[in-house]
Amino acid sequence: MNEREDKINLIIASNLVKLLREKNRTQLELAEYLGVTQASISNWCNGIKMPRMDKIDLICDFFGIRRSQLMGLDDEPSSSGSDQADALFIEKYGQPVFDAAMIYSSLDELDRGKIDERMNVLLEDEKYQKRSHFTAKAI
Repeated sequence: MNEREDKINLIIASNLVKLLREKNRTQLELAEYLGVTQASISNWCNGIKMPRMDKIDLICDFFGIRRSQLMGLDDEPSSSGSDQADALFIEKYGQPVFDAAMIYSSLDELDRGKIDERMNVLLEDEKYQKRSHFTAKAI
């Protein structure tokens, strides 16, 4: 991760711990809601790993907050469609990747599995072998 990603990761970790405490919820409750292990939640709370964008959206649903609040980009609830977290993501990865991520995050587990399989087949092509850091699975 770069410095900006490290900073966002630590902010998410801090805010996640704060939200769990403020809302009187446990890591286990959040893990069950998200369909992940409690170890994953612990890693996120300790800043060891960062949740995928689809999990960030579910965390926000769980706590009733916006993505930008979890990521420390604003403190006030807003119904505005402009989200600074989205803007950061688009700045880093581009609009097409953002659009694909939003579509992917809205899919059910079966359809995500289909996309993952297709991505893995595509990445087996020789022209992508030099880019071995790409995987269809996110952390």
